[in-house]
Amino acid sequence: MKKINIKSIKKEKHHKFEAIKVGVTSLLFCLIANSAHADLIHPGGWHTQEDLTLIREKVADGEEPWASGWSAARNDGPDANFTTNPSRLITSNGAMHTAGMAAWVLTMKWVATGDKSYSDAAIDIIDTWVDVVRDFDVYGPTLILSTGAGALAQAAEILEHGFNGEAGWRQRDADAAKDWFKDVIYDPWTNTGGSRSLNWGTSALGGNMSMAVFMDDEREYNYQVDAYKFGYKDTDDGCTALTDYIFADSGQAQETGRDQAHVQGGIAHLTEAALNMWNQGDTDVIYRENNRLLAGVEYHARYNLGYNDLPFTSNVFISCGLNFISQWTGGISDIARGDFSPVYWMSAKLFSKAGLSYPNTQEVINSSSYSPEINNFAHPGLGTFAFVPTSSGNEENSGSNPISGGEGDSKVVHITKRNADDFAIDGNFGAANRQSIYLWSENKNNVNQQWVEINRGGGYYSYQKNGTNHCIDGNNGGANGQAVYLYRCTENNQNQHWQKITTSGSTYRLQKRNNPSYSLDGGNGGEDGQLLYLWESNDNNQNQQWFISPQ
Repeated sequence: MKKINIKSIKKEKHHKFEAIKVGVTSLLFCLIANSAHADLIHPGGWHTQEDLTLIREKVADGEEPWASGWSAARNDGPDANFTTNPSRLITSNGAMHTAGMAAWVLTMKWVATGDKSYSDAAIDIIDTWVDVVRDFDVYGPTLILSTGAGALAQAAEILEHGFNGEAGWRQRDADAAKDWFKDVIYDPWTNTGGSRSLNWGTSALGGNMSMAVFMDDEREYNYQVDAYKFGYKDTDDGCTALTDYIFADSGQAQETGRDQAHVQGGIAHLTEAALNMWNQGDTDVIYRENNRLLAGVEYHARYNLGYNDLPFTSNVFISCGLNFISQWTGGISDIARGDFSPVYWMSAKLFSKAGLSYPNTQEVINSSSYSPEINNFAHPGLGTFAFVPTSSGNEENSGSNPISGGEGDSKVVHITKRNADDFAIDGNFGAANRQSIYLWSENKNNVNQQWVEINRGGGYYSYQKNGTNHCIDGNNGGANGQAVYLYRCTENNQNQHWQKITTSGSTYRLQKRNNPSYSLDGGNGGEDGQLLYLWESNDNNQNQQWFISPQ
């Protein structure tokens, strides 16, 4: 039977050349990982439904640290009696922030407990602002409105979609809120004009991303994704891209020499935007520019912990927009040093999902100086129950380190196709559950083609993408053409166990443990982006024969 050769087109090429824009059908886009969205995921802001369910279950079970986080938060901040009384024209700089953070905190209290008095109060805040507020006269609206509106939109996203609409927000009111965000805040204030550089720009990006997701506006969502990557290009004051702000591989940022409050704030907003994107399936952004976001968070976590071993570069030229040259050249600023932003739990959640190690961030979280439940003027708190990851982050990559001694032995290998040996198995940029695996032009230096071969015993092996906690997974059961993808590594998951069957002196067939009738198949020939799948096991089928060589 002739097999299908499907070409995967990436949203952003990770093989160091520029992506080529091509026209494709909507059917093909359904098969593509990391492409522009046909539909947005809901809930899919800072939390997915899986995240929300985890929070409620952990709090109910009294499991730490969720229980302590909830205990600290339950009697702090707004309660179910909170009310708001805005005017048609908002003139107070703090009004939007107060309303947004109150709605956010009340929504998360509902998530933690299921108590509808909290969700009712949060819905009332949103409905009241939608009914009453029509304009703003505040200082720096790009900055002032983005942060509060972003939190308000995150609350709205959860209230509309969380737990299958359990909050009971009327659909007509949720739809009215979408229109209000677009017409009253997003279009006239936060997503237009200048003043979208540095921490003003990252504030706009974080808030706009949250609003775009809630508004279910794919066009605006993709516009914000591009802003994260390249800055706002419709203005000469839009230096907000990841590498505009965190300009150095070391993690140094544009405001590192200004003070620690502003620079942690700017990085926090990039983290907020990135968590939105991760939960929408745009996982490539987390690994962008050699994990630049991680470098920025870790650099400033380390400095604020008291370490003095970090590099600093003066007179930094940023070639975008106004060609901004950093005026803070006297070294890393010690102003507000040790005053931690509450964002570090959120960062840990994001990096944990991405399978990245974050030792300095973890040290901040463990520090007695860190107060993650407190909302500051720009960022959400409640970290210890709202954003705690299920593992420490240093555990996330534990499987990628070689282990010695019998079962559990591991080594890094490179896997090429016998009848197209200039193509190797490639795991795509980063790692996420159900992320496509395909062939790509072989290159041993390409980390996406480096696999940790883990001995599971009995002649079975798992293949874990190096530097991540995701393994090659054959899915449940078996059928010709069944997708093979990355999935979070689990030692006893037999969908990730492959028996190495010798097919010649130097090649192997990788046979699925719990359905040996099917093996890993690379399809006919070889082509960049050609997807892998299962096919009926056959020792004579060279599409199932693989060279497995040490890295």
